[in-house]
Amino acid sequence: MKRLQNLASAEATFIVAAAGRYCASAFVTIFFVIYLVFVLRLSAEEIRTQLLIVGFTGTVSAFFTGWLIDSQLIVKKGCLSWMLGGSLATSSCMLIMFAAPTSSYNNTFPYAIIISVLWSVAFVCSETAFWSLTASFSYKNSRRELISSRARALGVLCSGSLISICLIYFFFSETLSDLHLLRSGASVTAAILFATSLMLFGRFKDIPAQGLLSFSDFFKSLIGNDQLITTATVMLFQQLSVMLSVVAVTSAILFLESTEELLIVFALPAIFSQITAYISFPKMCKVFSRRGIFLTSAFIMGTGYALLIFFNPGSQDNTGGVILAFALANLGIGWSMASTTVMTADCIDYGEFKLRKRVPCVAFCLQTAARRLALPLALTVFALSNRFGTFVYHLGNNGNLLLPTFRFTVFAAVTTVILMTITYLLNYKLHGRFFENVLKYLEDDREGKNISAGYSSHPLRYAINEQAVICRLHVSNPQQAIRVLTSILVQIRAIDSAEEFLQALKEKNEKSPAGIAEGIAIPHATGSFSSRPAIAIATLDSPLDFNAADGRKCDLIFMIVSPDDPDTYISLLGQLSLILNTKGFSDRLRKAVKAEEITDRILQCEKHLKF
Repeated sequence: MKRLQNLASAEATFIVAAAGRYCASAFVTIFFVIYLVFVLRLSAEEIRTQLLIVGFTGTVSAFFTGWLIDSQLIVKKGCLSWMLGGSLATSSCMLIMFAAPTSSYNNTFPYAIIISVLWSVAFVCSETAFWSLTASFSYKNSRRELISSRARALGVLCSGSLISICLIYFFFSETLSDLHLLRSGASVTAAILFATSLMLFGRFKDIPAQGLLSFSDFFKSLIGNDQLITTATVMLFQQLSVMLSVVAVTSAILFLESTEELLIVFALPAIFSQITAYISFPKMCKVFSRRGIFLTSAFIMGTGYALLIFFNPGSQDNTGGVILAFALANLGIGWSMASTTVMTADCIDYGEFKLRKRVPCVAFCLQTAARRLALPLALTVFALSNRFGTFVYHLGNNGNLLLPTFRFTVFAAVTTVILMTITYLLNYKLHGRFFENVLKYLEDDREGKNISAGYSSHPLRYAINEQAVICRLHVSNPQQAIRVLTSILVQIRAIDSAEEFLQALKEKNEKSPAGIAEGIAIPHATGSFSSRPAIAIATLDSPLDFNAADGRKCDLIFMIVSPDDPDTYISLLGQLSLILNTKGFSDRLRKAVKAEEITDRILQCEKHLKF
């Protein structure tokens, strides 16, 4: 009970801390641009150049920071120390960011670049460390979905409220150059960011050490984790589509009159849509599955962007339609961003099973890098669209290129959504009930135990024996199947006491059914009754009910036994889950007619798991 209370308290603190991060990021992103335009009086080209430099610098620093945190070369209490230190540095940069430079007017451009680059690097340090904590709360997808969505919902609510209040003030004061308000807002936001980070640092007392990562290990952790590469690609397309739509809509608002009022009118529906998406995300995942909700989010995003193409942003008559289309797109954006956060957390577990390295900050540095890289790429696409419009669009008397530039940019956003969806459908495979339930089993066995990273490279090779494999076993109920496989494990001397093993299986199944999903059951137990790790395998001629979460009867059984050693058990189940999660592999095992055929296929597949 105490552990659950501590966990709930840590989750609540994490959610509150997310609000501080959102406030800091939103405040700086919006009002620093206003500061550059109306206070420092920089040209549009200078501002674009600065944003490109900041974006690319943040991208590079994200990779470097992810490696440094997990390698623990500087501090031992990795992500927490980096998060707190990065938040302190970010807060400091924010306080001096809105101070007028004491140098001459000609030096305002380098001043703006230096301070914004420093802020970006500092924020990236804390951002990567912060979101990597998502994977430390729970291995259950339902908990991860709830935590990440609530954190983002509160973050959008608080940051949206802060931005709306400031914009309303600017609107009524009829000025965008109120330096006193900008400094006050920066001070408050910096205080919120640092205070929430300090709360989180105090709440998390024990973050497991990840071990020293060489630079070579860093690249192996990235390149060898195919699901992480897929997720990173999905996130890059996702963030690029978001930034393209924001750049296009912002350019349209700046072109029209009543800019301040339109900023508020556009922001509020978009904020409401994202909050709605984040709040509803966990329940929607239960109804449609996480795969279904991600595909739905992509469809909604694409539809919202596509509707924007048909509006003329230069006309006040179309403003209502543009607002509704933009709000619809933001509904999809909320679901999509919540999904990719959980996907990244799952990739950490996947990489641990596959590469024997648990590197949460290396994984989440890709999420940070995708966000930093998206804005400069979007600005580049917008500039190219502007040039392309001069060739294909007949200019009117006023020489307005807003319409073709707007439409080309939005069309690029639609294209990136399509690429995101294709990448997900073709390559991502950690979304099924099978993988979710395997993670649940692993969490149950990790609880209260110190799990090291000392896994053997190919555990299945030493645990599988052809004598413990049966094809087309004929039994009438699950208990008979379990007893047959238990007797085989006794025969190969993997179990010393069948009675103790069966009792352990019974207790385990009372907590979690042996049925995983997709017709697969994995009854398992660890204890002193086992002399060595082993797996007994059986395909059934008639499926039996092992109480799987998806309701499907099982005809492929893997019985795992190992000594009371969590490392060995987790290594076995992790490797087995990766193999069985491969598309079509379990069906090939079901079609096997000989024991050696099943054994060979599993061992050949295992050889390719480690790169």
